[in-house]
Amino acid sequence: MSREPVKEYHNICGHFVDDGDRFQVVVKSNHEYLDAEGDDIFHYGLDAEALEYAVASGEPVDNIFVVTSFSPSSYQPREED
Repeated sequence: MSREPVKEYHNICGHFVDDGDRFQVVVKSNHEYLDAEGDDIFHYGLDAEALEYAVASGEPVDNIFVVTSFSPSSYQPREED
């Protein structure tokens, strides 16, 4: 029996490395279902453990952005028509 991957969503705050612009967006813990969710999700593949490390270390994620805080999100993907 195949199990569906867990989908966790988090609100994150941070800034971009290149210009320092701040943001507040939603991230998703796994890479599944990319087509269904499209532009609603800012970044994929960051679970709570990765976000905790990103905040604690202050290191850029993929050399693109720095996460300064995060919290669980109530985001729900749109239903297909």
